[in-house]
Amino acid sequence: MVPDEPEVTLDTLHGDLGGLRAEMGGMREEMRGMRVEMRELKVTMVTGFAGLPTRESGDEMVRLLRESNRLQEERLASLADGQRSLADGQRSLADGQRSLADGQRSLADGQHILSDSVQALAAEIRALIARIDAIIRGRRNGEPPV
Repeated sequence: MVPDEPEVTLDTLHGDLGGLRAEMGGMREEMRGMRVEMRELKVTMVTGFAGLPTRESGDEMVRLLRESNRLQEERLASLADGQRSLADGQRSLADGQRSLADGQRSLADGQHILSDSVQALAAEIRALIARIDAIIRGRRNGEPPV
């Protein structure tokens, strides 16, 4: 026997076995509690998975998503066509506005030329009237008599 080791007797073994028995009883109660928790977890999981879509409904969702994507692509293509048409229309409008501005400038230039011509013609008509008046009164070229 080793001097520092406690002495092992039937009483100490009996006490150790009693402690182990009590510990085993506590573990048994723990195991029962775990079984109940496992049953509850199983019910929760079955209930939760029951709400998930089946493979068939998943396939249907994929089909619907693909159809939705196809429709969106058609809408986007149509929108792009509309934008191109709008851009073409805006370019045509800008070209028309430039042509209109050019025409207005030409018209203004023509009006200035016409105005100058009318003024020159009016001056010539006044001179002609003065000559006619001078001839009628016996003067020459509208000059006053000497």
